[in-house]
Amino acid sequence: MWEGVLERSAHKWPTGSTSRENWCRQGREEFVRQVDASAGRFGRLEGFRLGSPRGAESPPLARVPPAKPHRVSKPLLLLIVLLVLVAASLGTVFTLGWYFPTQVAIVSQGEFELQVPLMALYTAPNATGLIAYSTAYYHFATSDSESTNFQFSWSLAAHASLPVEFSVQIPPSFASNFRSLGGGSFAYWPLGTCSVGCGGGFSTGIGGVSSPNADAMLWRFNYTVRLMSRLAAFGGLRFLEVDLRPVDGAGMIGGSFSDIGVASPSAADLAQVGSLNVLGADYLLFSTNDSAIHDRTFGYRSGPVSLEAGDQGPLSAQLTSTFRWSSVDWEEVSFWNSGAITLREYVDLRFGSINLSVEPYVGP
Repeated sequence: MWEGVLERSAHKWPTGSTSRENWCRQGREEFVRQVDASAGRFGRLEGFRLGSPRGAESPPLARVPPAKPHRVSKPLLLLIVLLVLVAASLGTVFTLGWYFPTQVAIVSQGEFELQVPLMALYTAPNATGLIAYSTAYYHFATSDSESTNFQFSWSLAAHASLPVEFSVQIPPSFASNFRSLGGGSFAYWPLGTCSVGCGGGFSTGIGGVSSPNADAMLWRFNYTVRLMSRLAAFGGLRFLEVDLRPVDGAGMIGGSFSDIGVASPSAADLAQVGSLNVLGADYLLFSTNDSAIHDRTFGYRSGPVSLEAGDQGPLSAQLTSTFRWSSVDWEEVSFWNSGAITLREYVDLRFGSINLSVEPYVGP
């Protein structure tokens, strides 16, 4: 290509300086057009300068600047790195929790006994002199589908200087009657758990009039109080952990309310579930299988007990029980009356026990 241009320059050189300058200019323009047309095959020529005849200075060809690599600014790069680190930290927090390794210090250990009432019995009162005799009894049982059980939970009975968490550990020797429910909660089966070939039961009762009675369990617990210091994502956390473990169960204890440490029910402890006018001598029987009682949940607080906690002072703890009558357990109260009476039936909201109120019948 270039040779053709130079050859044309050699054979067709015009005369006159002006003509020669025009001819050179035209030749350069022709040369540039041919170079541009061949750029795809020969590559781009940068900085090529075509000399003019006889030392004339020719203008340089336009340079095409090389493509510059894209560079990320330092502040943007630092921001990207920071976001990656924050995302990784949040992933760790949500995976492992907001808290990090915990420091533990045992501040005290000890043992205590606690009498835990499970059931109360009330025979019919004889304030009117019209009740000849009364009985009350309850029945606990085991079955293939359901067994009588109570659920318990430890909590503070008074304010403490630090937050307190309770936990209950059940030894293997107690596994047939106790089961941990997590935290400070556990379940208790008076007759043990049963899954196959069940059908055993236990009944107890009292007779007479105006004779309240209660049954309780006497339990002994070991306890350990630990001071926990936990590093958190947004600061530190200090709290006390109370670990409780049953070590002895003396079995069922029965006696009067004062013997068991149960107070007589207040008005707030009673809920009326029925009323009846009896116009003559009769025999009456009341049962917790009545839906007004059977569908309720009952609860009682035992304690408090005092637990040593080192420099944090003693802790006051209580044990709350919850109970529902099931298909395999019940209570019944019966009596014989000698005259017309008005009877009101209540349930003790602490134990699920029937409590009767009897007055002389005064007419409609």
